[in-house]
Amino acid sequence: MRSLGSLKEYQVKIQTNVDKRAVLITGGAGFIGSNLCNVLLKKECTVYAVDNFITGYRKNVTPLLKSKLFRFSLM
Repeated sequence: MRSLGSLKEYQVKIQTNVDKRAVLITGGAGFIGSNLCNVLLKKECTVYAVDNFITGYRKNVTPLLKSKLFRFSLM
């Protein structure tokens, strides 16, 4: 049986050539969506996130609201 190797081999890499673009994230209050928003904000992208809070949480979005580049809409 073959070994799976380290987790680092399976990490998803976000493109580094995103240069100050406007990005729309659906599910922005979920675990993956909120972390993606955070990474994009660190790259100085304008981030528009939407969520309906069915599986996402307000606590995931609250820290992101401090950024001038982040906009959130409840759908």
